[in-house]
Amino acid sequence: MERRVIVHGRSEASAGRDGARRLGVGESDVGVTVLRRGRSLKDGSALVKCAVATEVARQQAGESAGKGEADAGDLVESMLKLMNVDADIEVERKGLREEVRIETSSDSDGDRLIGRRGEALESLQYLLGLMLGYARTDREVRIDVDEYWEDREEELVQLAEELAEGVRYSGKKEKSPTLLPSERKVVHRVVAEFAGVSTVSEGEGLWKRVVISAD
Repeated sequence: MERRVIVHGRSEASAGRDGARRLGVGESDVGVTVLRRGRSLKDGSALVKCAVATEVARQQAGESAGKGEADAGDLVESMLKLMNVDADIEVERKGLREEVRIETSSDSDGDRLIGRRGEALESLQYLLGLMLGYARTDREVRIDVDEYWEDREEELVQLAEELAEGVRYSGKKEKSPTLLPSERKVVHRVVAEFAGVSTVSEGEGLWKRVVISAD
């Protein structure tokens, strides 16, 4: 099973060292692929965005990770092994947010991880956040399986924009369909960018609606 992290550095070598450290393996155990070269810096070097990957066995990586903080990639890999799911894992850190992208080798495995309307994926993400100790903190983790969430997020952004524009035009309340917590978070975030409207979640349990009202 391949594990990858996305890192930025002044050179491929520095990105490889940082990536190996994050993966908990030696520099000789990783491969580095340059994804993008950025602008040149004053000292003549250039920022590069690289994918650092390793095929090292989970046991060795786990021993290294056990010496420090829990690692999202290691934890997800353990979960997938328990579920007998074969997949590639890519981890990218964006500030306080950690994004874990999973690419499965079969549609059936992807369907199992995503579940009905994303319920299984939501649960997996919630469990991972608890295991990482992110509950009640500003840090968060996002899991995507076979680009399901990437596509879903685009749909939610479009929905939120249409609802917000409708409220601003008519002055009447609008309600979203029932959504999962992570989906509602996207709607709240997008609508917050519109002046003169506000949002609140309505309902009980896991599935709730977002109500958009004119201020």
